Amino acid sequence: AFWFTESKGAYDGPVFGSSDKWVGLGVIFDSFDNDNKHNNPYIMAVVNDGTREFDHQNDGTTQLLAGCLRDFRNKPFPTRAKIEYFQNTLTVS
Repeated sequence: AFWFTESKGAYDGPVFGSSDKWVGLGVIFDSFDNDNKHNNPYIMAVVNDGTREFDHQNDGTTQLLAGCLRDFRNKPFPTRAKIEYFQNTLTVS
């Protein structure tokens, strides 16, 4: 996960190694299929205002701003991501 938050989260938290509630944006690379819908690996953008707990049961799908399926796990080569926020537009490639 990549976090762009108002304050530093807990390093041992339940949401991909960080806090369950945060103020800001999380770009999450989720490779485990919690909801058994075969919709992983998934890359998602999740915005939180600090009041909502991450919805683990549904792999965060009830809270995501945007996302896409992308097979990034167990490749025989390094995988990379570029995260850019420019002129009020978030791009993940």
